[in-house]
Amino acid sequence: MAGLMIMPCSPLNIKVRCFVGQEIVQHKNCRTVEKFNYNTRKECSEKTTSVKEPKLRFNVVELTERNLKFNDKVLGYGDKGTGFAGFKGNKGTYVENEGNCSSLAIVGDEARMSMMLISLSRANKVSSASSLYKRMVDSGMQPTLHACNSLIACFLRRGFIDDALSAFESMKKMTIKPSEYTYSLVIKAVGHSQGWQYAFHLLKEMETQDSLRLDTVAYNTLISVCGRAGKWKEVHQLWGKLKQKGCKETMVTYRLLVSTFVQSDQVELALEAYHDMISNGWKPNEDILKGLTCVCAKGGQWVLALDFFQNMVDLGTKPNRITYNTLINSLGKAREVDLAFKIYEHMQAVGHKADGYTIRALLNCLKRTGQFARSVSLFESLKASRSFEMNTEIYNMALLSCQRLGLWEKALQYVWEMEKSGLKPGTLSYNILISTCEVARQPNVALQVYEHMLCVECSPNTFTYLPLIRACGRGDLWCELQQVLKVGQFLF
Repeated sequence: MAGLMIMPCSPLNIKVRCFVGQEIVQHKNCRTVEKFNYNTRKECSEKTTSVKEPKLRFNVVELTERNLKFNDKVLGYGDKGTGFAGFKGNKGTYVENEGNCSSLAIVGDEARMSMMLISLSRANKVSSASSLYKRMVDSGMQPTLHACNSLIACFLRRGFIDDALSAFESMKKMTIKPSEYTYSLVIKAVGHSQGWQYAFHLLKEMETQDSLRLDTVAYNTLISVCGRAGKWKEVHQLWGKLKQKGCKETMVTYRLLVSTFVQSDQVELALEAYHDMISNGWKPNEDILKGLTCVCAKGGQWVLALDFFQNMVDLGTKPNRITYNTLINSLGKAREVDLAFKIYEHMQAVGHKADGYTIRALLNCLKRTGQFARSVSLFESLKASRSFEMNTEIYNMALLSCQRLGLWEKALQYVWEMEKSGLKPGTLSYNILISTCEVARQPNVALQVYEHMLCVECSPNTFTYLPLIRACGRGDLWCELQQVLKVGQFLF
């Protein structure tokens, strides 16, 4: 495309920038020539001649009182602050206008302007590159695909995601066909900021072009975005497409897959990803083994959970407390008491302290197997160690064991300890205590607990009166029972 004519303008005071490797032709009215290092801004004494160094430099040529005439050729554009004029070189010459002038009219050929856009983008000159791109588009020029990719990459490096998306949509409107690299750039950058729906939209748009395919890194980004949104079905779909397109999974791919399926409690898919990883020669890391242990334990597959746990121990990895608690709870549900306590002992050996979740899992395990005496003994030892803070739920579990054993005195002691420590026993706690008194055939104590319950303004319910009525009936306390029924008649 031939250069366009320049309209007349007022005298100029401009700076001319050019890049290494260009031969600079000075204007006849040039008064001074100074060369600066672009990176350090230090003056240097090199002559203004052809330079073949790989570093980016520019020369400053001050032009004063120059009158541009009709038919002057330019290799760039101008707009009250920027322009190109009268220099030859493969990549064109960039000019900044320091004076006040009218527009310098427009530009040279698309190839040279695209090369200039690439150079500015690589130098991270966002404003200059953006201005040049806009002027090219407004002038009906079409940058090359390489130039558009460089501009988008420049925007993304500087964190201007909206500008990158704008450039991406603009190039599609100009019928510039985005390449694999273009889609990968955009998807990797905007996946987390724009959400999984937008990322999926770009993927489907790309799939309409059979010649294009994403790389593994872009697929990993999509999997990560969908995984964070809890979209495990979309993650499984992306995994299938990754395989279909011939991309190779990496360790990051498998870590993202297992993490997503674990968080979604998809045991079978997590195991499928694990076996595929092993068959491809990858070894599971700590995060994958922890995730598989937890998801198998939650899914009731405690044998597999123990295998993954043992693999962690063999690798010298220290499982976290969540892994121990999940495994203990799974073994408790399976009534594997001895194994549950072995895991608990190992947990203590590696330095993890038991928390409320650990104790509840162990007490539930003993309760399911009918080992109520052992449950009370464990509670007493943990309470004496003061290794964690007791709460109402754990006390209630101990009270249930006392109820089964008829240990009304110990149950009464536990309720008193709760009140003394600042824990407020609820209706459930008093109900269990009254029921314990019924089992132990202590109706008078049951009535006293009931009266105390009313004094502390704890509202009784149906499950309060039922054991109380049975206890009074067995103890022939009919008068007392009559008073109780008067108070609780609204419940019957």
